[in-house]
Amino acid sequence: MTKISFEQLRAILIDNAIAFEIMDHAPVFTMEDVVRELDIPENEMAKTLLMVISGKGLCRVVIPGMAHLNLKKLAEVLSVTRKDIQLASKESVEEAGFTIGAIPPFGAEIPTYIDDSFLKQDILYCGAGDNSKTFSLKPKDVITLTKAFVVQITEQPHN
Repeated sequence: MTKISFEQLRAILIDNAIAFEIMDHAPVFTMEDVVRELDIPENEMAKTLLMVISGKGLCRVVIPGMAHLNLKKLAEVLSVTRKDIQLASKESVEEAGFTIGAIPPFGAEIPTYIDDSFLKQDILYCGAGDNSKTFSLKPKDVITLTKAFVVQITEQPHN
């Protein structure tokens, strides 16, 4: 698959009439980099992970940036065992067209699961396909755009 660029992701948002903003910044590759470089609330940071599900292929998981994915909960949601779930390798991420450290919560036809904690906020900041850019948009727009399943998949319930 060819790389999904920032320009393509931006066009998806425009074509779907989704309001968004772009933050330009020094390159970031980890959530720790994001915390250090960007002045945004931690609970509004979205971390997008690609997971490989045995027998089912890839899925995209969107969780709060500083939260930990609960693989047991994800396995329950997917009706598989915990052993059937692996974090996608760098090669798998790149083959899917994404950039490590800048995976967006949309773009490409991949089943998407978003943590229900995002329903409680107005904005989420997410990967934009470029390590020097971040999108801010409404969580409900991400859910609509990707037809995401809204589930509770992080280590602790959010208040």
